[in-house]
Amino acid sequence: MLPDLHAIFLPPFSKNSPVLTIPILRRAVKQKSSVSPAIHYNRRMSAHEACPPTFAIEFRRIDLLTHRLTTSQVLPLTPEEIFPFFEDPGNLFEITPDWLDFRMAEGIRSAVFEGAEFSYTIKLFGVRIGWRSRIVDYRPPERFVDIQLKGPYQSWHHLHTFEAVPEGTLMKDEVIYHPPLIALPLHGAIIKKRLENIFSYRALRVWEWARGEMKPKQGA
Repeated sequence: MLPDLHAIFLPPFSKNSPVLTIPILRRAVKQKSSVSPAIHYNRRMSAHEACPPTFAIEFRRIDLLTHRLTTSQVLPLTPEEIFPFFEDPGNLFEITPDWLDFRMAEGIRSAVFEGAEFSYTIKLFGVRIGWRSRIVDYRPPERFVDIQLKGPYQSWHHLHTFEAVPEGTLMKDEVIYHPPLIALPLHGAIIKKRLENIFSYRALRVWEWARGEMKPKQGA
């Protein structure tokens, strides 16, 4: 699961800059539109549209080349109930925005386990790009990590955690990523916004699944 002049030539964060937090403004969403969140499925959502009430997303620049994305979301199920959903790589299609045109490699439907590798493709700027990932630090139902072996980023390390809380499960993501050098000037203007879109859409679809309301997408 990438240009005003300021966004291109100045870093989005300095060491003294506050963390950029994108809250989910429920009141603002209601004022903007009273249409069901489903209306946003097939276009590039803003983070303030159609997001679950407990979802939060945050970006921080670690150094000149490396960025961290974190998300959190409370789901009304136990970790033991949620973890199997993420063990099925076929569910990636259901929680990925249509504009990425996500396609799993033919015949790849095995479950997640330590050392498992998966290949799929996505489409960026009209170009189909291959992505291969490996599962490490696999500890069901608490956590697992997927790392990019081949793909559009210089590096990608995605930690998934599932923590039991009174309301159900606190699901968190931490992605440490390094865009390709040629794309670094576009991080603030393009890459960050697209990642915000991808993880906001994912949060909505997982929220619907946890509530028994997720309808399969066409082509599933």
